[in-house]
Amino acid sequence: MAIGLSAPAQISVSARIEPEQATLEDELTLTVSIKGSMKGSEPVLPNMPAFKVIASGTSSSLQIINGDVESRKEYSYVLIPQEEGTFTIDPITLFLDGREYKSEPVTVTIGKALSQSPSARPTGPLLPPSGFPLDQNEPQAPSPPFVERKGKDYWITASVSKKNPYINEQILYTFRFYTRVRVREATLTIPEFKDFWSEEVVPEKKYYREIEGDRFVVSEKVIALYPLKTGEVTIPETVLKIEVPEGMDNPFFNDPFFGFGSLKTRPKNLKSDSLVLTILPLPDPPPQNFANLVGQFQMKSALSSRQVKEGETTTLTVEISGRGNIKDAVLPPVSLDGFKVYDDKPVTETVRSEEGILGKKIFKKALVPLTSGELVLPPLSLDYFNPMTGKFESLQTEPVTVSVAPSDGEQLNDAFSQVPQNRDWHLPVHEEIATIHTHPSVLMVREPIISSRLVLVFLFGIPPLVYLANLLVGLIRLRRLQNPQAYRKKRAFRIFLKNMSREGVHDLEQIRDYFGAKWGLRGSGLTTAEVIDRLEASGMDRNLLNDLRSHLHALERSSYGGEISTPSLRSKTVELIQKMERKKV
Repeated sequence: MAIGLSAPAQISVSARIEPEQATLEDELTLTVSIKGSMKGSEPVLPNMPAFKVIASGTSSSLQIINGDVESRKEYSYVLIPQEEGTFTIDPITLFLDGREYKSEPVTVTIGKALSQSPSARPTGPLLPPSGFPLDQNEPQAPSPPFVERKGKDYWITASVSKKNPYINEQILYTFRFYTRVRVREATLTIPEFKDFWSEEVVPEKKYYREIEGDRFVVSEKVIALYPLKTGEVTIPETVLKIEVPEGMDNPFFNDPFFGFGSLKTRPKNLKSDSLVLTILPLPDPPPQNFANLVGQFQMKSALSSRQVKEGETTTLTVEISGRGNIKDAVLPPVSLDGFKVYDDKPVTETVRSEEGILGKKIFKKALVPLTSGELVLPPLSLDYFNPMTGKFESLQTEPVTVSVAPSDGEQLNDAFSQVPQNRDWHLPVHEEIATIHTHPSVLMVREPIISSRLVLVFLFGIPPLVYLANLLVGLIRLRRLQNPQAYRKKRAFRIFLKNMSREGVHDLEQIRDYFGAKWGLRGSGLTTAEVIDRLEASGMDRNLLNDLRSHLHALERSSYGGEISTPSLRSKTVELIQKMERKKV
């Protein structure tokens, strides 16, 4: 029995945005519905400079009711507000079969970040987040004025220790996330610091903080920055994307201690203000022994032995220590008369703390005296710039006196050697020949252990071996150049396994660095959603993709959501990446 279907309905395009009123912290959903057709290209969105637009997927449906066919296809987009105001989104256009279809315009209002209602605030205690011990006596760091945070349950701040540093001076960039609700799906985007050389000193620190009688958990990250150019530079805003629980009338269900994992959440995009710095140049002209060392430093020297014999070795050790760009420290050229000098490779040791990077650089010189007597090592001088005083300052070691004794000369034998009594001959010798041997057997010619023929064969065989080795290395390099992507993927996996074997590394950071290295991207800038989207587009096995998505969410909850991580997370991380490598994803 055949069922006759009527002609399809007329094609129409409609758009809706939810919610119609939001804040700068919220994410909005723009849905474009196409009724009457399942084919055609993606609709064309108008220019929306007030929003960051991210495509979030499509859905299709087909209904047959009493012989009438109704088809619908929907495109979803996430809109992230970039500024306040009331905005009208122009009609959205669909081109199909040479015709143009448009939706009606939609209007949305974006306001400042709104405070949450008191009923949504938790009343119970907070769990220690991410398994990190909380410092109950944490020093009270600067925080936003109460008028800006009153009634809020979470916010972020970004600050620098000094807004007008000198070039090459170490300053500290500090990010803090304050919260009293359990958050999920946290993704932090740190600026690139393109005008600075940067080095992370505190990856993550968590502690409790009392603010106006309320207890918050503070997540802190500290990065040391060294300005690379003078003038005005801007550090862009820092963004933290989180999932927070929907407000409920009963605070028991929103309490991070007693809360349930199935609570509905909504996305929030927290942004810090951009920071404008004025980088000062160093005074001109610099002193003669200045080598771009900026900070506070000390210098000392030591000699392994002050009494040596001519031709023996003593070691001069010079240590420069302090706070600043210690890795750039160099010793000025110095002339040590009466000594032959052999320089060793300098060694740098650094310590990272909340005060920044402290360290020392150790230089060693092996000294061989060429003459005997009292030799004086002159003082070594080094100039550096002290930003505390705004002046160049000098460091100098103390002069050192080395007592060099004459070397022990070789004692010569008598003019004639003593020979065995049963031999009736002797060897004439001369005093200028040292050392004189007293037995004629030393003059006997011995057959070589290795024949000259074997030596010749070995020497003539070296060039072909060297040629073959160079040819093999060249072929390996050529294969890398011809297929750099495959080489990059193998190298990314090796580095990942090596880093995961070390203590104190963060699984989530290593996974992002791993995928970034495989794809030629900056790993710290990858979000969980971007990683999943790329893997899904590559045709990755669905079960493995779901396992990886769940694991990444668990790692993010462990990092920011107040949940204690377990040793099984790390083994699970390595297991999933190894499965991907075996499947050649």
